[in-house]
Amino acid sequence: MATGWEPDRISDNEIADGRAYHRALYPSGEIETPSSWHGESVEPLIDMALPHITHGSVIVDYGAGTGASAIELLKKLDDDGTRVEMILVDPLVSWFSKARDLLGYRDDVHFELSIRSDADGNASFRDLREILGGRKADVIISSSTLHLVPARAMTDLAEQFAGSLVGGGVLVWDSGDLESGFRPGDSALLH
Repeated sequence: MATGWEPDRISDNEIADGRAYHRALYPSGEIETPSSWHGESVEPLIDMALPHITHGSVIVDYGAGTGASAIELLKKLDDDGTRVEMILVDPLVSWFSKARDLLGYRDDVHFELSIRSDADGNASFRDLREILGGRKADVIISSSTLHLVPARAMTDLAEQFAGSLVGGGVLVWDSGDLESGFRPGDSALLH
């Protein structure tokens, strides 16, 4: 059974939002067949990460959302018999609760909410190094997330990534939902 964050007091609207986003990625609702645009977007990310992953690797999915990138990566790793420790990190409880629904049965997947509130209700992002609690990742993946980080926060986040990786560890990221000349014609822009 997965460890870490668990949904608490998730509203019906938040559950519906997570379900709707998951359906955008997996139209049938089942994880066997991703939508073409999601599959085309995440495949290069996974192909770049795989050479850096071995049995026992620690992998962080930063901005995991509903877990779609982790799902596709875990499919490939499961097919190869490669066991890893997968740590999903996200601030949005609506999408993250769906990831927990989909992957919470696995003992190799951990969930960490990246946002916290202080006693006055002020929200702030948790430092990735704090989230990892002294562990180091072999690979950090991030799909369709980094372009949402404000420029003023990017230097600190880059330092967090660098400080959270083992020597020789890698960050593999994409932003498949940005407009570009090489974006597949049948893809959807979400951000």
